[in-house]
Amino acid sequence: MKIIPISPFVPADLTMTLAEASGVDPAAWNSATAYTVDTLCSYSNKKYKAITANTNKTPSGTSDDSVDWMYIGNINKYALIDEYLNTQTSATGDLVIQFDTTYENSVYLANVDGSSIAIVQTVDGVEVYSKTVDLTVPVADFYDFFFSPIDRRRDFYFPLSLYQNTTVTITITGGSDGAKIGGLFRGFQYDLGYALWDTEAAFKDYSKYITNSYGNTYLNKGNYSKKVNLNYSIETSKIDSFLRKLIEIRGTMSVFIINENYDSLMLFGYVGEVKQTYNNPTMSFGSLPIIGSI
Repeated sequence: MKIIPISPFVPADLTMTLAEASGVDPAAWNSATAYTVDTLCSYSNKKYKAITANTNKTPSGTSDDSVDWMYIGNINKYALIDEYLNTQTSATGDLVIQFDTTYENSVYLANVDGSSIAIVQTVDGVEVYSKTVDLTVPVADFYDFFFSPIDRRRDFYFPLSLYQNTTVTITITGGSDGAKIGGLFRGFQYDLGYALWDTEAAFKDYSKYITNSYGNTYLNKGNYSKKVNLNYSIETSKIDSFLRKLIEIRGTMSVFIINENYDSLMLFGYVGEVKQTYNNPTMSFGSLPIIGSI
């Protein structure tokens, strides 16, 4: 089990090559425009929705809401580094992302669409790590090959070589709908404990059932977030270090790699209430709820 406290990106950290579809972002905010409720605008690389009718009311320029504007994510080019996984950076063809690392030894990509991902890490122009993965899940038998729909993975974890000051280049090769990514994260991973097989994976649905005054019921499809109820074992001598690390990351979002072979067991989220039992002098057991971002 790996915990990765993240080193957040800002737009200046990224060098990106992508072709964007026209009209993918709302028009830039204009002080002379009379905005009606629910109208969208872009400002300072972010997108906002008007929550009041307003004119010359500047959006916050941050992820905070204001009296007149609600933050809903970054513009398309930088959607991969906002707070939400359901907002994707999309390209009509391939998408190339380059950034530097200092002491980070892990990269996590979430909600990816395309045909393949290639990652290359270099130090002073010399390659020290590379890997290419196909997003298509291998078929199990001939029946699946001919009759089952194509299944694709969406989340990927890459353990980098630990060098100071490296350059990482990620290429997402586009599929029929281009290339898309909902979240890009880097950080230094900590190996803490061992996930047990009775760990539970789930998701929370934010869709709403709305019934009007005539009794008609409508389903308003909403976003969703992953959730994992993690059961783990840990060497008893390491419990204090484990709990200290969880205390350090409380109230912040981190990446949790419980099992990199399953999308449902990798998530960007935060921890709930920890329940740790001291079972015996050698090994002990505990449970940990992890709530993912939308």
